[in-house]
Amino acid sequence: MSDIVIQTELKLGMVPSLHQDLLAVFPLQPPPSARGKWIFAKYAQAIASELPKYIEHKHDLLRKYAPKDEKAEPILVVTDFGNGQSQVSIPTDHFKAHPEIQAAFVKEDLELSNTPLVLNLPQLTHTDLGACPIPQGVYTRLLGVLIKDEIPPENG
Repeated sequence: MSDIVIQTELKLGMVPSLHQDLLAVFPLQPPPSARGKWIFAKYAQAIASELPKYIEHKHDLLRKYAPKDEKAEPILVVTDFGNGQSQVSIPTDHFKAHPEIQAAFVKEDLELSNTPLVLNLPQLTHTDLGACPIPQGVYTRLLGVLIKDEIPPENG
């Protein structure tokens, strides 16, 4: 039986959280079925290849709208969450002082986040998950996005 390849339509803004969700599945025991592991790896590889593009575009957007110092370098706030994760943002007082800049930033950020991303990969079903104990939050985010049981209509 050949694998059903489907077009998975995502938004570019989903890439960072999907990347984390997919990585969370690999150490789980029992793991997904052999086919499930293979498909998760395919999705993880595809999402990981999109992540640097998203991060670069996001950083360009932050640099564009951030206030500048005397050397014309952007002034950004880095929040360290203490778990190896951090977030870069524009100082809130800049947006409070310049609501028109905030509106322009939000508009472009939404456009970036809503940029379509189409992946052509094998269909992942509940059967592929096997007895893998995927955490409820991860499962909920993947359901309907990557995990689909319906058979797609034939093209043509």
